[in-house]
Amino acid sequence: MIDPYLAVGLQTKIKHVATRPEVEKNLIHIGNMIDMVTHMCSLELPVRLIALGEGAIQGFVDEIMDMDQAEYAATMAAEIQVEKQIFWATTQRKKIPSSSVS
Repeated sequence: MIDPYLAVGLQTKIKHVATRPEVEKNLIHIGNMIDMVTHMCSLELPVRLIALGEGAIQGFVDEIMDMDQAEYAATMAAEIQVEKQIFWATTQRKKIPSSSVS
């Protein structure tokens, strides 16, 4: 049986990004919000699932500016390398008590 846990939905402030490097601003904000919500909501049960709203990472600049899909993919679409995913996962995993990690 799976141990009880909490799922949290985050509706974060979004900065619509125009270039890939600007995505980091949203990721930093999301990381700070994850830290806060896991601390505040883990009083009775551990937070094990966090859902982000649509557009939380990049916003909707492509729709606002009516950009061509190829142009958007070439200039703005996020490219998250495996190394960054591993770093983020490792960073967040260190914050979870070992007793709640299966």
